[in-house]
Amino acid sequence: NVLPNAVVALSGTEHWTTTDGSGVFFLAGHLEGKYDIVFGHPRIDSIGFISPAKSLDLELGVTRNVNLGVPPLRSVLASRCPMIALTSLRRVLFGIVRDSEGRPVLGADVAAFWQTIPTDLRSFGVDDQEARGRTGNLGTFTLCGLRVGREVVVRAQAGDMLSEFVPVLFDGESFRAGRDVQTGDRQVARLDFTLRSPAEMEASIQGRVLADASLRPIVGVEIVVAGTPYTAVTDATGYFTIGNLPPGSHRITARRVGYRRVRHDAVLARGETLMLSDDALKMPSGVTELAPIVVEAEGVLLAQRHLVTSGFFDRREAGFGSFATREEIEEWRPTETTDALRHMRGIRVIPNPSYGFGRDRRKYLIGSGRTASLSQGNFCPALIFLDGVFAGNGVEANIDIDNLMSVNNIEAIEVYSGPSETPPRFNRPGANCGVVAIWTR
Repeated sequence: NVLPNAVVALSGTEHWTTTDGSGVFFLAGHLEGKYDIVFGHPRIDSIGFISPAKSLDLELGVTRNVNLGVPPLRSVLASRCPMIALTSLRRVLFGIVRDSEGRPVLGADVAAFWQTIPTDLRSFGVDDQEARGRTGNLGTFTLCGLRVGREVVVRAQAGDMLSEFVPVLFDGESFRAGRDVQTGDRQVARLDFTLRSPAEMEASIQGRVLADASLRPIVGVEIVVAGTPYTAVTDATGYFTIGNLPPGSHRITARRVGYRRVRHDAVLARGETLMLSDDALKMPSGVTELAPIVVEAEGVLLAQRHLVTSGFFDRREAGFGSFATREEIEEWRPTETTDALRHMRGIRVIPNPSYGFGRDRRKYLIGSGRTASLSQGNFCPALIFLDGVFAGNGVEANIDIDNLMSVNNIEAIEVYSGPSETPPRFNRPGANCGVVAIWTR
C-alpha cells in the first residue's frame, strides 16, 4: 500500500518534502555527498515505528531512485509485544512521555489498570489487573494486551514526577482517551503524557467516608489514588487528607473489610484543595441479596476457547510444568488464589515477614520450589503472568496475588519450575525462580 502525505527528509539538513497521493516524493537542490534519508507519518508514528536511516551517495546532476517501506502492522506489533497474541479482545497502547518542558523522559514507568470483571459489577471490589511499560531513549513506551470493552486507567511516573491519570477505552470501532475519541478499527492507539515535578504537585484532596445506611463515619478506611504512591487512612471521624498530588484527573478508591469498595473520579486544578462531598465515597455495608444469576454454557465455552488459542492445552500435553483447570481448582475448595497455588508443583507459597509494615499488604510471597525461607536469605521470587501479560515478580512489582486476582475468576493455572521447562512465551530473565501463569475466565 502507498503512504501519501508522509514526510521525507535528508537527516541533518533542511531538505524535506511530502509524498503525493501515489506515495511518490521528489527532493531537489544542491546535493552532493553522503546523506541519510528518513521518513515519518502520523499513522506509522502511532504504532511506534521509527524509520531506519537509509544511506545515499548523491552526485550533482544525477537523479537517484529510492524506495522506502514500512513493515506490516502485525510485524511491528509482534516486535514490540512478543509475548502477546493480538486477538479481537486485545489491543496495544503506544506513546511518548515528556517533562513539563517538552523533553522526552528516559526510564519512565507507564502503568495501565483495569477491572477483572464486567463494569456493571465493579462495586463488588475486585482489584485491577495491570500492564506496564518503560520508556526508551526517545521517551516512547508500549503497553501490550489491553482488554477491549474494559475501561483502562493509564498513568506515567519517573521518580517523584507524575502525570495525571487518563481513562482509556478500546471499544470495537473506536478508541477513547479522556474526552478525545478516535474512530476506526484500531489494534493500536497513541497516548502521550506530561510529567509534573513535586514543585508542581500542589493539589490535595480531603473528604469523609460514611456508611451508606447509617451515615456514621467509618474509621480505618484505606484511601488510594490510582497509579500513585499516595494513600491515607480515615480517622475516628471518617476524615482523610492526601496532598502532593499533580493537577489533572484522579481516581480515588475507598476500601475496608466489611464494606463494598467505592470509587470516585475527581479533577484537580494546580494548587487546589478539593473537598469531596459526603456522597462521593459513601460505602454500602452488610450483605446484599442479589437477583438470581443465569449462567449459560457459552461463557464457559468462551473461556475454554481462550485456553485453546493461548496454547494452554498444547503446553500441558507436552508434559512440562504443572497445570490445573477450573474443574481441578474447584476440587481443592480454595478461598484465596494462594490456596490454589499451594497445590501447584514447582513453586512455594510462604508467609511474608514484612506484612503489615509500611504499605506492604502482601500476606504471602510466591517463590521457587527451592526456596527454604526468607530468613536464610535465599528467597527466589517467581515471575507472574496474567492472561499472558508479564506482571513482574511478587517482590520487585510488589504484587499481592490474592488482591490482584480473585480465585473465583481463575480459569486455569500453569507453573514452571525453571528455564529448562519454561516455554518461550514465558521464558525471560528471572524464570530460574519459577513462572506462574494465570488465565482468567
